[in-house]
Amino acid sequence: MKFSKNDRLCGKKIIDKLFKNGKHFTEGCLKTIYIYNSNAETTVAKVLIAAPRKLFRNAVVRNRIKRLVREAYRRQRYILDDYLMHCKGTLYIAFVYNGMVEAEYSDIENKIVLSLQRLISIINKQQQENDNKNP
Repeated sequence: MKFSKNDRLCGKKIIDKLFKNGKHFTEGCLKTIYIYNSNAETTVAKVLIAAPRKLFRNAVVRNRIKRLVREAYRRQRYILDDYLMHCKGTLYIAFVYNGMVEAEYSDIENKIVLSLQRLISIINKQQQENDNKNP
């Protein structure tokens, strides 16, 4: 499955809103920031991948890390897609790599899997709370 332009989170307003109002958690060196809106009519999952310039001054290293994270997400996104098929909502995600050193692909892939599973459990909890409020 391709990681296309439609899967990327674009737009300054949405990105600013994500970093300002989004909830977050950390799995090892990978920080996941997300906003989930269950009131949306369509099912959309858009992703932003970042590696801070403060931690990785060399652009080659930064780009390689982003490429590894993007590939790991692309290969594991079926976890999220299978879940989102059953519920409608808009999900915006930012993966920020905060490790001090460049990690191996297998480590990054494991962190992506753990992050996606944790994200699904958080969204499940959020939906159950909404269902309990609105019977």
